[in-house]
Amino acid sequence: MICMCLKYYFNIFQPFSTTLINLNLQNNQFRSLKNNYFLRRLEQLRTLDLSKNQLNELTRQDFIGLKRLDTLILRQNKLTYLTSVDNQRNWRFRLESAK
Repeated sequence: MICMCLKYYFNIFQPFSTTLINLNLQNNQFRSLKNNYFLRRLEQLRTLDLSKNQLNELTRQDFIGLKRLDTLILRQNKLTYLTSVDNQRNWRFRLESAK
């Protein structure tokens, strides 16, 4: 079900792939970003808000192609541990629990 939703987003965001700078994907109940081909094509994306989903894992592959991303908001997800998502960037993570 989650993968189908992510594939659907590809068609929605394709016309904006070279111009979209900020993307808010709050409250979508994503559990992972596997098969997120739509994100990989958002070349200019700088801010990605994935708050209030059900994310329990993130991998380096989830962010391939997001060369300009500098703000990743993960508030109120189910993440408990993050590895180095991108060796090329010095990202800092702060996980906040839901209140």
